[in-house]
Amino acid sequence: MGVAHSRLGFLDRSFLHLETPTSPMHIAGLATFDAGPLKTSDDGIDIDKIRDYVASRLHLIPRYRQRLAYVPLENQPVWVDDEHFNIHYHLRHIALPKPGDARQLKRVAARVMAQHLDRQKPLWRSGFWKVSRTLRTS
Repeated sequence: MGVAHSRLGFLDRSFLHLETPTSPMHIAGLATFDAGPLKTSDDGIDIDKIRDYVASRLHLIPRYRQRLAYVPLENQPVWVDDEHFNIHYHLRHIALPKPGDARQLKRVAARVMAQHLDRQKPLWRSGFWKVSRTLRTS
């Protein structure tokens, strides 16, 4: 019996086809939040709590556990379950160098967003960066 799969929709296929080495076709964004109850005693963020919560909700969005594969002979892309899914790959905690200001945040975010997503893994990723309390985005 073959592996269960579903074909990509038009928009997903278009993004794959249009992506080039110099033009990633993924969508990215940057938002800042107060750590609130996720704040740790060392003024960091409890990334494990975030990972646990997201992992507990992944059954609601099956695509987040699926990766690309290709149908033999047709070479058409399909979604298949990723047997080696690892939440740590998809939810990362990255420390900014001191002082952790808006300029550094923008540079790190730009570098991360410019990277292509690994097509051997589900096509999503989130990063959490600790920034200074006096972050100014202007």
